Amino acid sequence: MSEYSDNIKISEKMADVIEGCQHYVWTFLHGSVQCGKSVTAALALSLLIENSSPKDNLFLTLGYTESSAINNYWICSGFGIQAYFGSRCERGKYPGTNINCLRIKTRSGMKYVLAFGGNTKTSGNGFHGFRLSGIGIDELDRLTPEVIEEVKQRITAVEDPHIIATLNPNVPKHPVYALIKETLDRGVGMRTDWTLDDNIALSPQKIAAVKAMYDPESNYYKRYILGLSVDPESQIYTVRDYNILDKFNPEDYIGYIVTCDQGVSISSSVFQLNALIYNQEIGQFEMHTLKEYFYLNSEHNNAEIKMYKDTAYDYLVFIKECITLMGDKFPETIYIDMDEEFYRNIVEVFQKNSFPTQKVRYVIKNDVSQRLKQGSNVLYHGKARIYKECKHLIEDLKSATYDQKKLEVGKFERAKDYTSSGHLDSLDAWEYSFTHYQNKLYITSIGE
Repeated sequence: MSEYSDNIKISEKMADVIEGCQHYVWTFLHGSVQCGKSVTAALALSLLIENSSPKDNLFLTLGYTESSAINNYWICSGFGIQAYFGSRCERGKYPGTNINCLRIKTRSGMKYVLAFGGNTKTSGNGFHGFRLSGIGIDELDRLTPEVIEEVKQRITAVEDPHIIATLNPNVPKHPVYALIKETLDRGVGMRTDWTLDDNIALSPQKIAAVKAMYDPESNYYKRYILGLSVDPESQIYTVRDYNILDKFNPEDYIGYIVTCDQGVSISSSVFQLNALIYNQEIGQFEMHTLKEYFYLNSEHNNAEIKMYKDTAYDYLVFIKECITLMGDKFPETIYIDMDEEFYRNIVEVFQKNSFPTQKVRYVIKNDVSQRLKQGSNVLYHGKARIYKECKHLIEDLKSATYDQKKLEVGKFERAKDYTSSGHLDSLDAWEYSFTHYQNKLYITSIGE
């Protein structure tokens, strides 16, 4: 305990939450990522476990997955329950079951802490029937309504129950805000709001560096830095003048990749050449989109519906044109979207035309909400630029909007509207490409 105390600093705000949670059933810590709320929640739950009565000996940590519950409450970057109790805490099995738990020796006897995930309607079955004295929830807004209802039921027989819940900012219509309002209105809950500046473990220089990753006018800055619940504006990306290239010199580039988002039916097939360059004037790597191919498979304008073999041959021709454009340099990687049938067609067409296949790979896919945030960042910082002739990509960037139905349940995804301009497929190929270069572009790794 002394070693734990020596390694952690407690701010006044953290102390208020730790003391205040003892007087409420629900304690909500709402705010930005990396703001210190998870450490506060883990410490508050640890103290509740330590001070609970002998009969209140069973606690639950709950996350989107069991692993996230363990990572953010048991471990929590070395400041979780395990660190707080030190040698008094060990992992084992809850008596009479095969459920993983922490066994903790406290002043009032042995206490047990379980961990479960809560991302499906039936996740609550795992802890159904348990009498829970305290619950620590990670990312409350990502749990299903059924699991939240099960949580409520598990504390009904407890004299002095406590639930500590962290959540990142979500859209104002998300049902979790109705739950927060209802508990506050009844006087059984407290809410604190956190910003990046509340993280006392980060130096002012580090906080400034994280802030600089975001467009200060964007909704991402409002959510991830200021910790605000905001309705995203309809347009996702902002294309500024400095994002457009009037000309380029192929000899300036370190290397390049080609990316294919193959389409069938009424979607479009898109190929892109994306190249890496180091901008010496400002000291940063940039990804430049220098060439594109766009074909809209449309049943509405009587265009030919191309089969995979046709698209594979078109991709071969595109790559050969890229090699010529880039001074006879072969691409680092030849990406295709994940599809076994298309992969077979690519291999067959390449081999038939004596073209090497060893660099063909499936695209790297980050979570779509992560890609939208990253795309906004690379555009703002000028780390993504597009040659003016790549008109479909430029138009798709300007046309991209959020899926309003997904926003209502807290998911940040692009709307996929089949129109005369296609399916915004250019954006998929572009996002896959900056994901390939993300280590060079220093895209922020801050999560949801």
